[in-house]
Amino acid sequence: MRQVISSVLVFLFAAVAAIGQSPAGSKAPRAGSPAAASPSQASPAGVAPRPLPSPTPTPPRVNPGLALPPITTAAQYSPTHLDFGIVPEGRSARRTLTVTPPIGGIVIFTMPKEDWFWLAEFRELGPLGGGNKNSPMGPMNTSIQRQLKTRNVYQPGQLSGDVQWNVGQGSAIQVDLVFQPTSNTYAVSGPNYTAVELKGPGPMKAWSVYVRACGVFEAKPSRFPNPDNRAPHGSRDCQF
Repeated sequence: MRQVISSVLVFLFAAVAAIGQSPAGSKAPRAGSPAAASPSQASPAGVAPRPLPSPTPTPPRVNPGLALPPITTAAQYSPTHLDFGIVPEGRSARRTLTVTPPIGGIVIFTMPKEDWFWLAEFRELGPLGGGNKNSPMGPMNTSIQRQLKTRNVYQPGQLSGDVQWNVGQGSAIQVDLVFQPTSNTYAVSGPNYTAVELKGPGPMKAWSVYVRACGVFEAKPSRFPNPDNRAPHGSRDCQF
């Protein structure tokens, strides 16, 4: 029994001696605690560490599918004037004015009563892409075509006063004007002017289009027995 107790005491004294040999103040780092910085990683004395620049924020992308189209308040038209050129006596010339209203509604056409100018035809062309797959031009071209919806043909002297048409949304209209000088006239050769006006409703206010028209009349030389056997004439050009 004494031998067992003495063995235990020897073991305890040896353990106490081993603990006393460890350096004072040295402790093992705790698990999960950051390691101490080495001298090479430490900042120099008196120099503050520079912060890293923050990245520039990227602006949000705009979805083009959500962008609203601009509101068109005026009618688009072409050409800006109608030039019939030189028209000899007994002949005629025809020109076309195309107008695209901003919205559908009643379109009013006005032209002064003239003997030599008259409205020959009105056409309404449907919206772009209004065709069908059985179109004569083929299904691939229907997105760039306008289909004829309405056609009105007028005779000289048939109309008096304003003319009205009910135009659909997205449609374009075409009006054909004719310049036809009267035969057997003693009018002097030169330019003759008139003007047409179209107007209709708009999304915010009414719109109007004013287009001048001009044709140069050329009389028959035989009507003026002057020495040169030529009819007197003024300017042979239209001024717009």
